[in-house]
Amino acid sequence: MQRLRRFLRDIALAKRARLSRRALSAVIASAMFDERFYLMTNPDIAAAGVDPFEHYLVFGRFEKRKPSAIFDPVAYAEANPEVATSGMEPFLHYALVGRAAGAPLSKAETIVPWPAFGSRAGSLRDMLWTPSEAMKSLKVCVYTAVFAGYDSILEHVPQTVDCDFTVFTDDVSAVPVGQLRGIIKNNPGDQISPLLKNGWLRVFPFDIRELNDYEILIYIDANVRIRDPSFVEQILRRYEETRDFDLMLSAHPWNVCLYQEACESQKIAKYNNTDLEGQIASYRREGFPVDAGLYWNGFIVYNRACDQSRVRQFQEKYWHELIAYNKTPDAHSQGQVSLPYCLWKSGLKLVTLPQLYQSPSLEIRPHLR
Repeated sequence: MQRLRRFLRDIALAKRARLSRRALSAVIASAMFDERFYLMTNPDIAAAGVDPFEHYLVFGRFEKRKPSAIFDPVAYAEANPEVATSGMEPFLHYALVGRAAGAPLSKAETIVPWPAFGSRAGSLRDMLWTPSEAMKSLKVCVYTAVFAGYDSILEHVPQTVDCDFTVFTDDVSAVPVGQLRGIIKNNPGDQISPLLKNGWLRVFPFDIRELNDYEILIYIDANVRIRDPSFVEQILRRYEETRDFDLMLSAHPWNVCLYQEACESQKIAKYNNTDLEGQIASYRREGFPVDAGLYWNGFIVYNRACDQSRVRQFQEKYWHELIAYNKTPDAHSQGQVSLPYCLWKSGLKLVTLPQLYQSPSLEIRPHLR
């Protein structure tokens, strides 16, 4: 009976949304609709009390509303010109055509010259990587931070290379027994706000005593789970290729411009207490260019063999920008807007990886708060 009800409900929804049953099934399978995100970024829908998924299918997709943080219909259409002549709006095109074809979700995915991260395709030599003796001796730590129950603490898939996993937290009892080393940090950097505690640990890893023995430090957001066993190996491959770099970052999944990112962020409730207008006005006055690149700040690789004075300058500048535009102590900084500006001011040697946010190598889970 329950299956029959679901079947009848789906038929009714498909009819209202002017979709075939096949198209509705493809939309559901794409997993590109995030109810929480849609309500958070569309307060008019939340206030109306309507079903958000139905609203998106019937109205929102034609209005170019974003169904999730991952999918921007405008960016998808720009990256895939064939959408304009397909007779489909971008979201349906992705669900029926683009997803299976591996279509890029934005131009950010098409401008990075490196092959898709996590792919094992290539020559036998590429697949059977033999690290040098120097690489074998490198000490590597993947670390994260969780305070005030903002995220669940996740275990990662065991890696093909030796590395440690560390989580800094105010509740070590929440750390699963196993691969993760839990370390209590009550007030890192003398910070009180849970968001700034996390931010300080993300920005200043060289100041963390427990990380002093590591040459490569990989910060990753706590809501991210590594599910590719070769993830750290591939970072080390890129390290071995380049060596002389300060930071390694991943391209933003859909934007290439901090001004566009700031504009979109102004629609999200968690940034209500952040002066994004003042921030981008300041960057414009200083001449920061449009479409100068954007990065996902949920993943940062630090190289201890970097130019430490130059990196320190960047870290202090980035920290200043993270707190300078907060209107309240608990404001949520938009670090992805600050990051390219601070890189521009600091002149770091940067290695850019393809976007990892949507990579099959990683699983991104919703924040708990």
